Amino acid sequence: MIDSIVLSFFVVGLAVASHDWLIGVAPFVGMLLALLIPVLRSARPPGRVLRPDDEPDLVVLILRASERMDFGAPLTVRVLPTPVALVHPGFGGRSPSLLLGWPLLRGLTAAQLTAIVAREIARHQLTGWREGALASTRGMVAQALTSRFPPRRAVSAALLNATQRYRWGVELAADARAAEVLGATEVRSALTRATLVAAAFDHLGGHWTKVLAQQRTFPEDLYDALDEALDDPHVVRWVSAAILTDEARDPWAAHARLPLQPRLAALAELPVPAPARAEIGDAASPGTERAEASRCRPVSRPDDRPVRIHQADDLNRWAPRELLADSNQVVLPASVLESPADLFKPLDEARADLLRATGRGTAPDAVTVAVDALESGPPPATAPRPSAANASGDGTAPFHTSGGVLVGATHAGGTWWARARRDMDWRGLARRIEPSIRTEPPPGRDALARAVLSDCLGNVISMRLVDSGWERASRWVTAVVISPDGRSVDVRELIEQAVDSGDATQVRALIAASNDTELIMEAGA
Repeated sequence: MIDSIVLSFFVVGLAVASHDWLIGVAPFVGMLLALLIPVLRSARPPGRVLRPDDEPDLVVLILRASERMDFGAPLTVRVLPTPVALVHPGFGGRSPSLLLGWPLLRGLTAAQLTAIVAREIARHQLTGWREGALASTRGMVAQALTSRFPPRRAVSAALLNATQRYRWGVELAADARAAEVLGATEVRSALTRATLVAAAFDHLGGHWTKVLAQQRTFPEDLYDALDEALDDPHVVRWVSAAILTDEARDPWAAHARLPLQPRLAALAELPVPAPARAEIGDAASPGTERAEASRCRPVSRPDDRPVRIHQADDLNRWAPRELLADSNQVVLPASVLESPADLFKPLDEARADLLRATGRGTAPDAVTVAVDALESGPPPATAPRPSAANASGDGTAPFHTSGGVLVGATHAGGTWWARARRDMDWRGLARRIEPSIRTEPPPGRDALARAVLSDCLGNVISMRLVDSGWERASRWVTAVVISPDGRSVDVRELIEQAVDSGDATQVRALIAASNDTELIMEAGA
């Protein structure tokens, strides 16, 4: 879009010089069409229609949510294979459509799904068709953030920032409106779970699909595997950390989903009015004797389970194929649950990446260099802190320090050495493991580098621990291991803490523990 604006100004200048206004108007018409085509293309909502007769339980849930939000327009329900929740405005006399992702229908309880539907209805009541037009335009602009042309990136960031305040206001107002009707606790629970399911779909499901696509297969049990993975508390911790990394990488809120933590904080500041109506289902009115008694004992309600979907088997077969880039591509079904865990987390590949990045010939030497790098360089999003440890790098430099300033280097040599030191710290090591970090926008570069390094080094150290007699704590997360005395240790978290604090003592202690275990095993043999 930015390129078309620049081209338009250039052609207009030529038109003014030549007094040919027809040529000058043409680029503006073309630019207008470029903006309108995505909006017009989105006029027809995507997804598969769920007829009311086929899904009576879901229809009842949506009708109740609509009633509580005072929304009288009929909603056509469409299901998508991705974790989306959105009210699509109707154009040309069509009724609006409620788009619901199959991962959310499976992964949310009925109460959480009710809150999500009510919240999306509230946003639709606030914006109508304007939200769709803005989302289409912002999506086009966001694509320019990765451009190699700096002015284009700068203009794109400015445009996203200019619309961010309006977008934030709409999202927070929709959260508040839903919380006013259903209660802040219900909306907080729904937003947290929906964000977790969406992040698991993006990070785990996306990775599984990519790995199997290399074998010309697709995951036919994708959604069953996601449900099983999310039952693992180690996966929940890992996905929660990935959510924070994603939010740090998106300072302009170009992503379709807004950061979770500010939304939860805003909900916590809302007043807590008494609900005007009884809870959905069989709950008692507040203040009654039955309601007070229910607080003293756990009650299992239908709202605590996902809503029943009568076409679940059919949707489980349909949704994975809809994720294929080419629907005509000939691929074979494969099972994530029956595939070996190492297929999706190739530990040998992580070891090869670390050997290449450190330039060492053995894994122990590469781990030693990487752990030293954890203590070099400033922590994420902070200014450099001069120190002897930072100046000496990995201990091989022939320089000494005086008050944190390098001694014995000329000005030109000092510039070169400072650049070399930056390449040897944890950021430089992460860039050598994943070169694409260099193209990341600066505000999110540290977060990505931290995640790449902790993932690679965590896999290598955990593999070393497993080889020395420790056990894996999870099929899905390789960096969590169980020590011989039964303690669970998340190696990735220890590495991230070392990067943040500049102190890798706990990581070194973990490596020493693996060496001790190996000696004990050898002695026993």
